[in-house]
Amino acid sequence: MLGRIFASALFAGVLAGALVTLAQSASLIPMLLEAERFEMGLAPGDIHQTTVERTASTLMANVVTAVGFALMLVGGFALRGGNMNWRLGIVWGLAGYAAFTVLPGIGLPPLLPGSERPDLFESQDWWLATAGLSIVGMWLIAFSRAHLLKLLGAVVIVIPHVIGAPRPDGEGDDVPVDLAWEFIVGTYAVSALFWIVLGALAGYFFARRSA
Repeated sequence: MLGRIFASALFAGVLAGALVTLAQSASLIPMLLEAERFEMGLAPGDIHQTTVERTASTLMANVVTAVGFALMLVGGFALRGGNMNWRLGIVWGLAGYAAFTVLPGIGLPPLLPGSERPDLFESQDWWLATAGLSIVGMWLIAFSRAHLLKLLGAVVIVIPHVIGAPRPDGEGDDVPVDLAWEFIVGTYAVSALFWIVLGALAGYFFARRSA
């Protein structure tokens, strides 16, 4: 079983990580570099080399991250039991998108370099708590039979938003508003693509190795 989980996660993570890197290279990385030009005063001639370096490091980070998320998905498949396929994998992927992108993004939206931002450690703590509680809450809502547990799941999801995310410290905000909004929309779109593809691939490889 462990070999099946790791192999499925590895295949799904490598493919999804490579695909999302292509999407980021076409959309998000140019915006990051443009924001850094505002913040650091990069010369136009530095852009090409910086883009190549950024894409290479992004590919490595994306593959490692995707394999980690795929392990979580496939571990969830195994824990839940039952039949799995790529269609159900997409559903699980969308749940991951909600837990790791949409719900934390309500309080901490994606930010470009130079943007006004809250304390890093407080942001990390709130993000981790929100993602973890979102997973627990969605699991209770989806798989609990008792209505009370489903209600508890909804409460668990809301808790970090009632507490509230850390607020910016008032420093930064050198990024044009239209570029900041374009980055937020692009990040959500690329993340949705990532989670849909990762869920589909994880479901496919897990089911295939079960046959």
